[in-house]
Amino acid sequence: MFIIWGWKGRPESIGNGNFFCPACQEETSYDHQQIRTWGTLFFIPVIPMAAGQRYVQCRQCQGTFVEAILNLSDRPSSFLSAPGFQPGDRVLGKRDSYWYPGTMRAPAGKKLKIQFDDGNQMILSKSRVIALDLREGDPAFARRQGGPDYQACTITAVTDGSLQVRFVDGGQEWTKLANVRVVWEEDGEQEE
Repeated sequence: MFIIWGWKGRPESIGNGNFFCPACQEETSYDHQQIRTWGTLFFIPVIPMAAGQRYVQCRQCQGTFVEAILNLSDRPSSFLSAPGFQPGDRVLGKRDSYWYPGTMRAPAGKKLKIQFDDGNQMILSKSRVIALDLREGDPAFARRQGGPDYQACTITAVTDGSLQVRFVDGGQEWTKLANVRVVWEEDGEQEE
């Protein structure tokens, strides 16, 4: 006789509500989910085990976002929408799945020319540009001591042009905006 056992993750709802979906660019409803690992016997989930990653799923577009997106509800809707940016406005521009701080330089047709704080310059669609509004408690990635690799951190203080961040290992430092990037959507690569 064979016994087949194993485990698998299944999403389970832990809440719902309304939020501003960056993909839909409007206020819509969401499901707050978490992945729960279940012990299986003959492929049937029988024993609930560890609760895993939490995420938010838009009911309209089915896009998934990190749980931190819910912390943005106290911000003006212009934070996540594409307002009429003017040259000189401070923004976050999305490139390679991350949002980087920069300055809007000029309109380029239906797009915007962004000069990023890290020296890069790009022309982005308005849907890939939001107002720069980083706050204490926001999750981020920072280059420790300006090094080449980004590490997960939380913003602990904000001043003009610099941030204090606390890394996952407990280390803390002040850094320039040029050394920071953020992920609002769940499409960024995972980093240690």
